[in-house]
Amino acid sequence: MSKRICVECSEEFDSEEQGNPEDTSCQKCIDKRNAPDSEQESLFGDVIYAYTRAQALADGVLIDVTEDAREAGIKYPTAVTESLWNGYIDPDERLKSMGQSARGRLWDVLFLFTFAARSSAKGCNELFYKVDFLMDEDDKYHQETIEIKAVCGPGDDGAPVITVMLPNED
Repeated sequence: MSKRICVECSEEFDSEEQGNPEDTSCQKCIDKRNAPDSEQESLFGDVIYAYTRAQALADGVLIDVTEDAREAGIKYPTAVTESLWNGYIDPDERLKSMGQSARGRLWDVLFLFTFAARSSAKGCNELFYKVDFLMDEDDKYHQETIEIKAVCGPGDDGAPVITVMLPNED
């Protein structure tokens, strides 16, 4: 008999009985590791709480811009993050007096996304692109070029959705 301690679950097992004296894992752990994904437990255990896209939209963490996105040629439901919206897309009153509008600035974000998406590698689910914004700081106007990140992934029902955000967001 060749008793060993499983490196995965720390239980004692007989490696010769399993048919391979070199095994460092018990048969139970080997079977579990080789089982189809649906039978495996999550790496971190049971999900305690999940924050859905629908909740993020309801809470205002994401802003639904699907209608405008469709006009720009984007076929998937699209949302922008609150940080991108409040920091760049929704202009302050002084910028509005200069002719800036949330709709126009959003159009720039979405239209430039379509160019970036068309030139990206097939199957790419994350891309970065740049957009220029007229900004108002300390009563002075200046142009600011920011990098934007767009991610295409599964929504709450598994269908593709696009989220447009600042690079430090996820």
